[in-house]
Amino acid sequence: MTITQAIDIMRSGTREEKWRVCGNIVRKCFIGYPMNIAWIIRICWNYTRYVTYEKKSTEITYDVWVSQFKKRFGKTPPVHNTEFAARENLGLMAQFTRHNELDSFPLPGGYSLVLPPVANARDTAVNDLREILVEKIYEHNSVDLRQNDVVIDCGANIGLFSLMAFHRIGNQGRLIAIEPVPSIRAVLERNLSQADGQTFYHIFDRPVFSDSRAMTLSVDEDVFTMHHLDMGPSPASKGPGIKVQTTTIDELIKELGLTRVDFIKMDIEGAEMGALAGAASTLKQWKPRLAISAYHLIDDFYQIPRLIHKLNPSYHIYVSRGRSPMCYAW
Repeated sequence: MTITQAIDIMRSGTREEKWRVCGNIVRKCFIGYPMNIAWIIRICWNYTRYVTYEKKSTEITYDVWVSQFKKRFGKTPPVHNTEFAARENLGLMAQFTRHNELDSFPLPGGYSLVLPPVANARDTAVNDLREILVEKIYEHNSVDLRQNDVVIDCGANIGLFSLMAFHRIGNQGRLIAIEPVPSIRAVLERNLSQADGQTFYHIFDRPVFSDSRAMTLSVDEDVFTMHHLDMGPSPASKGPGIKVQTTTIDELIKELGLTRVDFIKMDIEGAEMGALAGAASTLKQWKPRLAISAYHLIDDFYQIPRLIHKLNPSYHIYVSRGRSPMCYAW
């Protein structure tokens, strides 16, 4: 267990998870190695200073707290759905907003990202533009997009990552974009149509999971990037539910007649474990490079790499730190 993982568990984990961290600390105390003592001190110090700043955020204005956080830790806190995030994102993405139209963004490669007709589409899209094009959260060292790749985009949404993939894989590559929400898929189709005749692509309307079954897809009308499969008790959705029939990545590949898969990007709001289980044969046979979101469920950051290792022990695996960890495998 890393220091970051221990801190995250002590801050927001269940009682059982916190007791498990305490047990690890006690065991390390009895072993008594200097490196273990240093590990315990670092956990206590980092946890204390982070919690202190979290409490201050309720006593001072948000912008002042962000300024102090940046001064002390050298980085912007991981925020998304705030006015500050929107302003910060707009500044970061100035290079991609060369005009004042509200319904699209110009992108590298000559593409233009068309936005859905919802009130907060611009702010939401700018946040994703920052993450995908500036921070490049779906790539890490050997996990990158390459010429002629066969790419599966699980959770394609309106197609920002897919358009970036078009730009990188070239006209000999192939892209499979999965988006089950009809209204969002219509925008995705409009965005990907820009690549007609340049790159082969296929838009798939069934969400991927561990098997084929009937499920409900909750659609969040406030944030168009946050629809998710209902997999048990969860907070009430802010929108209607859509009845869907899931499939697996293994079955999808057979259906499309693919002879290889090189890259899988997966950001599907908590269904990642199920979708990976449904890609067992794909991971064993072709060992595609993986970029998997590992933060939607509390145990994703360690369960997802464990599952990937179980499915194919030859994978090298890296999990990024922070509040929105990504799991990379190659």
